[in-house]
Amino acid sequence: MSVIGGAETVAHAAVLSDRRAARGQVESLAVVDDRLYGVRSTGHLALTGRIVAAWALDWSDVPRSIVASPGNGAVAIRDEHGREFIVPIDDWWITPSSPTLLSTALDSSGLALLIQQYGASATLNGTPRPTVILPRPPAFFTRAELLVRVAVLGGGALIPLSVASALVVAATAHRLLWELWSLPQIAASIAVVVAAFSVIIGRRRITREPTDAVRPHGPAWFTSTASLSVNGGQQLELTDGQGMWRRLETPCSTLSPMAVSRVVFTDHARRTALLVDGTGTVRAELDAATWYPDGPDQLTALFNASGILTAHQPDVRSSPAQRLDTRSSLDIAKGSLSSCNELGVARVTPVLVATMLPVLGSATSFAAGLPWAGALCLALAATNVGLTCWLGWTETSVRVGDPTRVAVDKPNRMSGRSAALTIVVLASLLTLLWTVPAQRWDLVVAAVLLAMALPGLAWVAYRRRALINGSGPLALHRWWLSGASRGEES
Repeated sequence: MSVIGGAETVAHAAVLSDRRAARGQVESLAVVDDRLYGVRSTGHLALTGRIVAAWALDWSDVPRSIVASPGNGAVAIRDEHGREFIVPIDDWWITPSSPTLLSTALDSSGLALLIQQYGASATLNGTPRPTVILPRPPAFFTRAELLVRVAVLGGGALIPLSVASALVVAATAHRLLWELWSLPQIAASIAVVVAAFSVIIGRRRITREPTDAVRPHGPAWFTSTASLSVNGGQQLELTDGQGMWRRLETPCSTLSPMAVSRVVFTDHARRTALLVDGTGTVRAELDAATWYPDGPDQLTALFNASGILTAHQPDVRSSPAQRLDTRSSLDIAKGSLSSCNELGVARVTPVLVATMLPVLGSATSFAAGLPWAGALCLALAATNVGLTCWLGWTETSVRVGDPTRVAVDKPNRMSGRSAALTIVVLASLLTLLWTVPAQRWDLVVAAVLLAMALPGLAWVAYRRRALINGSGPLALHRWWLSGASRGEES
């Protein structure tokens, strides 16, 4: 990350993501020539004009239309143009956060610097509405989200419009080429696949290889991502197994109370290393079983080189810490399939729903007597189903659930869900028996895709719910024989 000349770091984002779609995330706030800048890996963004006033807001004083969830308040800023800005403390401090004294939250986050330099007695104006400064601005997800919506809504509208236009032309005795009738369906199918690729590209992880990093022990998926290192600015960089990382100041990088000044290696039954800043707030927690099972010598050398004191004493903390072990950030990956969150990726749920668009397009094309167009739509539908299943598998791997928990086998039984899946497969097989001798290869492909896709998608959905619920998933055949449960049962 480049450094602005004369910049004074104010605060860091609570969490950052290593996903490709998160490259534009604001990593930290800095003051340059009395203006607040957002520092990003791709450049710098001027957030305010010249600051003329800054004051602290208790959470009860922050308008609910701006910050609805309870927290530790915010910092309000007014610039030379009379514009007002709100900087929520928790988004620029620590995760998970807990209610504490406003003064402690300001010092530990670093936002107290704004109050010290520009402190003034002021209140928020009624209008215009203040701008909220967040690490992930609202436009962060715009491109991928808009592409998905256009594919779903626009593609869904193309199919009935094409059918309606064909009916109108037929009613007025004008001939409409069946090829032209199929073009909207093909366009809709291609748009859906393009949207799926856009979502998946945004979820690709960017490899970060810190030098002289301390790697933890544990499962391969955890050790390949998690690390603890010191960057060129003498700041600590901590990355967990999900690729969520945070940057912490040290005494070598700043004299602010936000710097991690000591590390406490606790000696109680559950050994941990607590990274404590100048206010006594625990900023991160390293589990001994994964980070230093053979002793803390390597960590001690790393911390001492950064001017951080180390000590062995009982566990004394003023707030919950962010644990960087194999269970850290477990809820992020599962949530990223249905909502935009800290990972900075677009949701995949609309893409899965939009899989039905090319299926409908193939049906209308087959009805029009154009097997090539129907086969193309089915191929695009199969591509989208494959991409969605692959994404569901990778995003809900062992890191979402407890990797040590084994699924409990269940007795064989027939349920409505398993019966419906069985009926679909049997119907597809009967269709094959009729279509193969008749050489209706279009219907053969459709029957095979239906027989494979429906049970496969149902099992992927079950597997995700089972992992979220904390129980290990059954294999496909055992899940089917045991009643094809949804996966929400404990």
